Amino acid sequence: METSKCASNDRMRAALSRVSRELFLTSGRLPRSRWLVRVLAILGVTWIACILSLAIVHALLGPDVKPHDLALTIAAWLGIIGFWSFVAQCAKRLHDQDHRGWWLIGILAFAVLSSMAGVVSLLFWGIFLFWMLRSGTEGPNRFGPPV
Repeated sequence: METSKCASNDRMRAALSRVSRELFLTSGRLPRSRWLVRVLAILGVTWIACILSLAIVHALLGPDVKPHDLALTIAAWLGIIGFWSFVAQCAKRLHDQDHRGWWLIGILAFAVLSSMAGVVSLLFWGIFLFWMLRSGTEGPNRFGPPV
C-alpha cells in the first residue's frame, strides 16, 4: 500500500513538473497548432479564473463590504501568471521560426506604442497573428528539433 502511494506521488510530481515546464518556461519549440490551442486555453482559463475570483470574494465578504482590493489583487496575480504563460508560449513559437524570444519585446513595445498613438489595435493583432502563424523552420534549428 505504501509503495503504491509513493509511486502515485512520484507520478503526480512528474506531471506537475511537466505542466509547469510546458506552460512557464521559454525553452524549446512550439508548432502553430499547439501554440494556438495553448494560447486560447491560457487566455480562457485566465479570464474565467479572474472573473470567478472577483465573484467568490464578493460572495464571501457580502455586498456591504468592499471586497474590491482583495478581489482585484487576486485577479491581478492571476492575470500576471496568465500573461507570463502567454509570453512563454509566444517565445517558443518564435523559437520554432528560428528567432530569439527577445523579439517578443519589440512586438509588445509595438503594441503599447500603437495603443498610445491611438492606432486601431486590429493592426497590431493582425501583425501579431501573421507573425505567430507563420510556418516554422523545417528540421532542427538552434532551439532544438521540431516538436
